[in-house]
Amino acid sequence: MSNGSDFLKETRLALVLFLLIVGAVAITPVLFDSHLDCSADIGATAPASYYAVGINLKSGVVIMFQEFYPIRLSSLDSRGQLVTPDHDRHPGTLRSPALEVMTDFERSWPVKICETTQIDEALEHMKAQHVRMLFAVDSDDQFSGIVSAADIAGDKPMSVMGQNSWTRDQVEVRHLMLDVLHIKALTYDQVRCAKIGDVMLTLKSSGDQHVIVTSANPEGGKKVRGIISASDISRYLCISFDVMYQAKSFAEIERLVSRGQEF
Repeated sequence: MSNGSDFLKETRLALVLFLLIVGAVAITPVLFDSHLDCSADIGATAPASYYAVGINLKSGVVIMFQEFYPIRLSSLDSRGQLVTPDHDRHPGTLRSPALEVMTDFERSWPVKICETTQIDEALEHMKAQHVRMLFAVDSDDQFSGIVSAADIAGDKPMSVMGQNSWTRDQVEVRHLMLDVLHIKALTYDQVRCAKIGDVMLTLKSSGDQHVIVTSANPEGGKKVRGIISASDISRYLCISFDVMYQAKSFAEIERLVSRGQEF
């Protein structure tokens, strides 16, 4: 008796499934036409939609998922300009908001490296990430310092090797990095109220190439919110890094910016 009941149940489910599939094929043109009304990007010659149908054998419930259509492709009939992030922005000035040149870690991920990483591995990581600076972290993922491509490619490795009688393979990021205890910082509120000229004068006075931006941590202490580098400022103002630092006055820098002097 049980076998007969199971057979009838499976037969009914198979019949329902068959009718649903037939119905789906029948209503496809209607659904397709309504879909076209909602989007001009759906190809008019697109093939019939695809359905995924499933049956819960215990409850007998038949589930039918939404259909999909290929989107109409077009050909590029001419060459065009590549859009860049600053394509539509107005030229920056010394009076532009300092937030314009701040790398905000709430919007972009900081590129990190473990402080015990061998320096050549760190340099390869920079190349892979298309950056020239890494944020070093300790074993607890806490920010411990900054290392740049110039640190690794310069004389620092040789100095460390000579002082410790090491080979280059033994030199790690922590041996070259600028330790967090020696890094200058501004608060996010300071940067939010400042202009680019204010930050530029700050960096020029301190002799630093970058400044960390901190914000209050709800759990106590501070957290690193972002960074501003002299190279980002020079890129934003479209003047070379050397010219920016060698200029004798801000008026001279403003003249160069107004002329649109490139790197």
